[in-house]
Amino acid sequence: MVLGTIESGTTPKIVFALVDSDDIGASGLTNIVCKISTNGGAFASTTNSVVEISDGFYSVTLTATETGTEGPIALIAYESGATKVLRAVGQVVATTSSVTLATGEHNKIADHVLRRSLASARASSDGDTVSFRSLLGLAAKAVNRVAFSGTTLNIYAEDDATVFGTQTASTTGSAVYVDALDTN
Repeated sequence: MVLGTIESGTTPKIVFALVDSDDIGASGLTNIVCKISTNGGAFASTTNSVVEISDGFYSVTLTATETGTEGPIALIAYESGATKVLRAVGQVVATTSSVTLATGEHNKIADHVLRRSLASARASSDGDTVSFRSLLGLAAKAVNRVAFSGTTLNIYAEDDATVFGTQTASTTGSAVYVDALDTN
């Protein structure tokens, strides 16, 4: 199972699926053996038991001792005495102190950020709750429709009909101001 990077001496929770040869999640397993090898050493049973999440997904929390040796970590998990061959697939669900990316990967992330539509960012369930006082709100003001209603500037969502946020404009008696902006 590919684990990615784990910070030495931490206690990450490893989440993985046990699937059969048809890639169907194996739920309800009760006798799962989970073993760890650190830095190419012999496999030994993990300190903590495997816990079923649901739908064929399981987790095990590694101890600081198990992650305390520098070098690669390998994990295997299987049901003892299973009549079907099961294989584990998963990833680390843990905070690490750093991730090393190649230059091309940095550029790819930057390109995706710059090209991502505001509608996609708004619809995403990742991150915080959508807020007007955010980078998304700033971008909305720059590219979506904005219109004055008296001294209130309405900044619209991507549909140019739903108000995303407002700002109050200060005016003076002799000032002339723009009463609408609409990005095409």
